[in-house]
Amino acid sequence: MNCPNCNSKSIKKIREVSVTQENIKTYLCHCNNCDYLYLANQNWLEIAYKYKFYGDTGYVYRNSNLVKKSLILFRTWKLLTQKQFPKACDIGAGIGLYARLMRDNGYEFHGADQYSEMLLIRPFIKDNENYPIKTAFEVVEHLTSFPDFLKEKIKKVDLFLFSTELRQVGEVPENEWWYYSFQNGQHIGFHSKKSLKKAFEISGYESQKLISYGSSIHAFANTRQWIFSLKLSHLIWKLFSIVEIFKRLINKIIFKEKSLMIDDYSYIMNSMKKDNKIDS
Repeated sequence: MNCPNCNSKSIKKIREVSVTQENIKTYLCHCNNCDYLYLANQNWLEIAYKYKFYGDTGYVYRNSNLVKKSLILFRTWKLLTQKQFPKACDIGAGIGLYARLMRDNGYEFHGADQYSEMLLIRPFIKDNENYPIKTAFEVVEHLTSFPDFLKEKIKKVDLFLFSTELRQVGEVPENEWWYYSFQNGQHIGFHSKKSLKKAFEISGYESQKLISYGSSIHAFANTRQWIFSLKLSHLIWKLFSIVEIFKRLINKIIFKEKSLMIDDYSYIMNSMKKDNKIDS
């Protein structure tokens, strides 16, 4: 058994876990060489993707937030370079929400996703072109091999902006860690900063150009302009986060508005459990 991230044989089975609503047994494995954590024998993926929507009520919220942060970054780059923003492509676009929202803001984004019809951007599906800007949000944790993805889908770019939740180096979280999402079985690989850098190095990238902002947003910046734009926009992102928190407090205190996102998620997941019991 070789590591799907670095091909090392230095693999340790951590514990047996159950995935999907059908409680399929598999092993959580850890690579001692690159620190990659993953689920073995991924033979349940067809079951995991049987339901195109499994109750992830935060999908729209996260895409809206990513668009706001992307606009800060892209506008910073345009001000610094005084250049026209090039065509870009969102890899693993899903229904195409991020690309659609970026197009609505004037950025010529296209989408690519071999597992989705990308209904929101049907006229703008183009995955056979070279784009200097590529994005991939909520994709990396679904991949059987991130290095293969980098070599086949990303290739040479000026900027690759992506998301995945990182573990601390050497840490193997308990089963309760929210990012495992064992119940739906779609998350199969869990990176640390060490394993992420190793994936880029194996794929022929200069890992020192890999920048992480917190534990979830990451970028490979291949030009000095993008590196500087990322550093500057990160400061603005922090201010943006403070403003967003303040807005939510105002809505809650003055207008008595509370998001139903978490409540709806719990309701949907409980309904799916009941439906699964009835079907079985």
